[in-house]
Amino acid sequence: ETSPAGFIALCQIPEPVLHARLLVYINGRAAYHTTAARYQSIDRFLQHALGACSVLADRPIGTSLPHAHTLSEPFRQLWQDVLRQMTFTRAFAHRTKDPVERSIVITLYRKADMLLMQLQALAPFLCDSETEVIVVGNQLQGTALLVEQLKAFCQIHDIRLSLYICSGNSGFSAGNNHGAQVARGDVLIFMNPDVFPPAHDPGQAFAFLKSDPGEELHGALLYYGDGLLMHSGMYTTGDLVFDERTGESHTVLRVEHFGKGLSHHIEDAALDGVMDACAGQPVLVSAALWKIRKSTFFALGGLPTDYIFAYYEDADFCLKALAAGHAVVVDETSRWIHMEGVGKATPPAVRSFMWLNRALYSRRFADSPFVVGVTEDLSLL
Repeated sequence: ETSPAGFIALCQIPEPVLHARLLVYINGRAAYHTTAARYQSIDRFLQHALGACSVLADRPIGTSLPHAHTLSEPFRQLWQDVLRQMTFTRAFAHRTKDPVERSIVITLYRKADMLLMQLQALAPFLCDSETEVIVVGNQLQGTALLVEQLKAFCQIHDIRLSLYICSGNSGFSAGNNHGAQVARGDVLIFMNPDVFPPAHDPGQAFAFLKSDPGEELHGALLYYGDGLLMHSGMYTTGDLVFDERTGESHTVLRVEHFGKGLSHHIEDAALDGVMDACAGQPVLVSAALWKIRKSTFFALGGLPTDYIFAYYEDADFCLKALAAGHAVVVDETSRWIHMEGVGKATPPAVRSFMWLNRALYSRRFADSPFVVGVTEDLSLL
């Protein structure tokens, strides 16, 4: 896994025999020896191995991309092994026999501290429409308390609501895919647990939830908690990076955001300056708030689960949808608050799986016609 010298080795041993004493030979020479071996669960080993790789993830991407490509496959196998262990259990359900037109899927990780506030903000729409809410909890803390809180909430607001608990952390894609699978609505709305309709005009946000996307994938305008524009959609572009030691060059993709940093407030009327940024460009939309028909979602294979935990899966799905002929649309009539966390330190394991996921995304869509060229990217930025 690691050594003081900083070397990393991931070895697959066919049919291992567990023993307290462990010896590792490389090219016939003993490289490691312990008389008290400790064997970890797959998910715990994955976290530790990712953390060990942060020394590579923190290097300039031009020098570390070949390492990412080398490590991607063994890490992907580990991640798939973790996913195969995951189970989902329904912990709470209310009004599950009532008719449903649309399903809102909210996937949580560890904490549910904003969920009740979010449901409170959505309650006027949920009580007056045939809409269900499906909450999926990954590695959720305080499940028993949350169940009691949801029971009390449903006594006050008689909404259609179900809570599913995952046995571990299945990541963003698998959690949302499970929510989509158990959903009864013809339209799926994926919503992050920190997305809210604006208090000054919730009606336009509720109109987004109610309308049918047809065969398209719809997103909305997202704003920071202070009301300033977060972004009006996304796009993918590439950087040509170099390894000065070998002289090799690689194209590495990144996801950028239209309109990010523009001085536009959620209560401002004019949108021309915002939407002009993405005119004529292949637009992607953030899965922080998605709307898509269930049939279209599963026809496209659902969210890809080969990205470890999270990051790049929504851009991947958007590019796949565009390639299949489905329009991806930012609904400029709908504005939402996204209380996205900022200023937090990124743990080593997270930096590593973001690095591996970026390498996978770059390799998968290197030749996509929907990647914005460098010249266009400079003008957009």
